[in-house]
Amino acid sequence: MLPSRRVVLAASLALLAGALGAQGLPAQHQPAVNAIVSFIRRMEGDANADAVKRGFENGTIRIAPVPDNDNADTNTDTQVITLNPALLQQVHRADGRQNFKATADWVATLKHEQVHAQQSTPFVIGSNIRRVLGAGCPHEVAGWRAGFQSYYDWIQNLRGQMGTGSEAEREAAAAKLRDLIKGFNEYRQNYPAAYGDMRITGRDGVPMDLADAAQEVAETQKVVEAALDNADFVVTTIPMVQTPKKGETFTVSANPRGGAFDTPSAPNRESLYTYAWYADGAPLGHTGRALARKATRNEVLTVMVTDRHSRKRSGSCRVTVQEAPVPPAAPPAKPPARPAAKPPAKAPAPPPPAAGGRKLHAPPDAMFDNNPAPAESKKGLESRLNALRERHRELKAQLDRSGGHDAAASREMTEVYREYLALKKRYDAMK
Repeated sequence: MLPSRRVVLAASLALLAGALGAQGLPAQHQPAVNAIVSFIRRMEGDANADAVKRGFENGTIRIAPVPDNDNADTNTDTQVITLNPALLQQVHRADGRQNFKATADWVATLKHEQVHAQQSTPFVIGSNIRRVLGAGCPHEVAGWRAGFQSYYDWIQNLRGQMGTGSEAEREAAAAKLRDLIKGFNEYRQNYPAAYGDMRITGRDGVPMDLADAAQEVAETQKVVEAALDNADFVVTTIPMVQTPKKGETFTVSANPRGGAFDTPSAPNRESLYTYAWYADGAPLGHTGRALARKATRNEVLTVMVTDRHSRKRSGSCRVTVQEAPVPPAAPPAKPPARPAAKPPAKAPAPPPPAAGGRKLHAPPDAMFDNNPAPAESKKGLESRLNALRERHRELKAQLDRSGGHDAAASREMTEVYREYLALKKRYDAMK
């Protein structure tokens, strides 16, 4: 962000600022102010955070329209800093999430303005005269130095955190570092060279030129990008299996997880990913994180997620539709009763075989198979289940390599999954 400078001398503005401060902080400003104060507390400690919080509360720091729609303005007579209301939408978005980079940029602007609030009006006037004469602009150099120093110190702070904590915490620090480095580079691009040479304090307390500081930041950027390139990135769906009734509407959501990308404080978390949904390999044209769908048939829904490093991962949900139960048919009407028929007369018994005649025998037992072949063993089922799992993993990898477009792999995944469920049911019944 490019801070501006305007010296306001009117006493009426001083009275107006005092009146606004006495009214307290407007409720609609509170979320953004909380984000700014929390950022300073995390990066610089309680003392600086509490001082800024008091400034917002007593009106010496306020959010209000700024002449020419600049980012900020400071009245050197009243020492009141005014920040552009644009920060309300940039720092704390309507969906309730904080934009880390925007917060850092606005805090750097505030640091710049706090320097001007302590400068005297004669000093500012003399500095502006020097600028017109081409002899530099000392009061602006001091303000910009505060912004550069803040970015540099924040970067060193988070650089230290990349070597400690869990993997997710290290990746979270790397993601924030990337945003701070981007802010530093943008701030440097906006600095007018005509203001004069810029020097800040390095890690060892030794002054360093801005070019040296930029080189050090560039080296940190290489480390950060390497860390993020190696960050784990996994996509699953919630749920992974759906069993809706036919005609029912159900919802499946993508669940991307990847260290820094999955932390609640990640900046603009949703903007880190893009989504594409497929049904049995066919594109659905839906690009949201959640997919609502009517259950009409068994299918595999796949979401292909791309992160901001252009890495692609997919997750799938198997949908098995339950057919609506068929109501039992009404019992048929009973026919009218008929009189019982007389039993037929008994046939005479056959005559005994003649002497020496042949005796009839019942067929041998071998003609009747009352012992069918034994069912498949539990060990055999386990072997088949393992083979199906392995085949499913192979198809999943094949589908990922195709970017979700391999319809044949998707269909075979569905068939493998159905066969797996049937065998698993048989296997569980044997327990």
